[in-house]
Amino acid sequence: MPFPHGVPSLSTMSRMFAAVDAEMVSLAIINWTGEISNTRGIHIVIDGKGLRAAAHKVRDEKTPYILNAIDTASRPVIAQMVIQEKTNEAATIPAMMELIEMEGSVVTIDAIGATKNIMGSVCGKGGDFVLQVKRNSPAFPIY
Repeated sequence: MPFPHGVPSLSTMSRMFAAVDAEMVSLAIINWTGEISNTRGIHIVIDGKGLRAAAHKVRDEKTPYILNAIDTASRPVIAQMVIQEKTNEAATIPAMMELIEMEGSVVTIDAIGATKNIMGSVCGKGGDFVLQVKRNSPAFPIY
């Protein structure tokens, strides 16, 4: 980029990035990836991850968590959201699923996403939910 008055200082760049609404940027990126890629009829994995190295950079030394939706075939992250500090993946998954087109797609989520609300949301959007049952859970009712 041409900078007629020189490269901005670190403090100027910090102020500029601090003024950016991270949630709006995240939604814009999700919208953009939805426009350039087709999420219909694919296998989508939804999984949360802790950003352990980032814990040293936040004040309370608490690990920040994000929720990813990944296309398993080509492996791009098609959506990503911050998991708020006092919630968990299960509270963030429904909000993420509102943003993703799931018609004809197969969705897999780990055990925390195996709730009627989340499974119903996937099926309501025309997707299929794969419920994973472990061998060490013999009492789980299979329908």
